[in-house]
Amino acid sequence: MFKRLALYLVVVSAAFSLGQPAFACPVVRHAITYSVSSGDSLWSIASRFGSSVATLERRNGLSDTSILSLGESITVGDRYSRPACISPTHREKTAARTATHRSQKAMHRSRTAKSGHVAAVSPVAGRQALWAATHVGSLPMFGLTTAVAMEQAQRALAFDARITATAMRFLGVPYSWGGTSYGGVDCSGFVWAVFAKNGIDLPRMADGQFEAGRHVRVADLRPGDLVFFQTYAPGASHVGIYLGGGRFVHASSSDGVRIDQLAEDYYAERFIGARRLTGV
Repeated sequence: MFKRLALYLVVVSAAFSLGQPAFACPVVRHAITYSVSSGDSLWSIASRFGSSVATLERRNGLSDTSILSLGESITVGDRYSRPACISPTHREKTAARTATHRSQKAMHRSRTAKSGHVAAVSPVAGRQALWAATHVGSLPMFGLTTAVAMEQAQRALAFDARITATAMRFLGVPYSWGGTSYGGVDCSGFVWAVFAKNGIDLPRMADGQFEAGRHVRVADLRPGDLVFFQTYAPGASHVGIYLGGGRFVHASSSDGVRIDQLAEDYYAERFIGARRLTGV
């Protein structure tokens, strides 16, 4: 018995003399982050890091109405390491600091998501809403008070912002005939998916979408309106979503989802009209 005890003490002493710890070293996970830069879209970032849009949304607490900001740091993956073993007391302190850091990051992400959520009307949109409530001639015809008209205008502007923000999340998604997802879209599938994500059911094809809502003059276009073109077939065969400033976003058969100008010769010559959803 004494021999076995002496042998055990020798083994333990040898372990400490060789710098080996008496407890297991944990595997530590480290988040890989990426700073959003100009021209990035969630789809392009996901492709770069071999991930998917759904995975990045889940990892970073994003939704279809969240907005990526320049310089924003998002988690794109994980790496693992097994650091040198440290004393339990030190390890506990480090774990506490890590938990606090993660909590602070979660709070920051939550505040960012709330501040970036397009349902809130910005001061600029508020001024636009006030102008719409007091200057649009059709509103007084329905006997609406200024307060009610203001509320309706604000709701419309907030909806416009949600539609365009969702549309911008598709930038860079490749063209795919019949596609309606981040994996690929065609022109009408892109429009259908954007509105579906905002609770609006549209016809699937461009000619059907051309019959939805009501006609809008070019001079009255506002973000979120649908713009239609006659391209490869008679009638409405191509569609996009107006962004404002003469720009629209659409799924191009050559480059995927991108932004173009209505005034460009190709589109100006083929433009056949715009529609706004009834009740929006």
